[in-house]
Amino acid sequence: MHEGAIAEGILTVALDHMNRNKGKVIGEVGLKLGELSGVEEYALRTAWQVVTRGTAAEKAVLVIDRVPLAGRCRSCDRERLIGKEIREAAGLMEPVYGPSLVPYSFICPVCGEPLEVVSGREMQVDYLDID
Repeated sequence: MHEGAIAEGILTVALDHMNRNKGKVIGEVGLKLGELSGVEEYALRTAWQVVTRGTAAEKAVLVIDRVPLAGRCRSCDRERLIGKEIREAAGLMEPVYGPSLVPYSFICPVCGEPLEVVSGREMQVDYLDID
């Protein structure tokens, strides 16, 4: 479970920032997680509860902003959503119970050229609320 290591990394970033700014407690940690980040949200939240015990972030709320996968065509310069988001917009998603594979198309539906990924791989601390 790599979410444990990710949670530890987030905590390290948050505590370092808190200490540099002479804070006492972390109230909220905002994350940007892309659709292709490979991070399972439930596992990350569980790991966060474990790694923050006994720290200044013990009661910190983890706020996760999911970033959809999007691409830009190098030929016609159009941007479009890729994968799950585009399937949901078209009404093609069925309820999913457990892990599933979502087909991705990295081909521009307008001109047939490859799409360059412009978002959806993010995994970063976006903001911290420190008192």
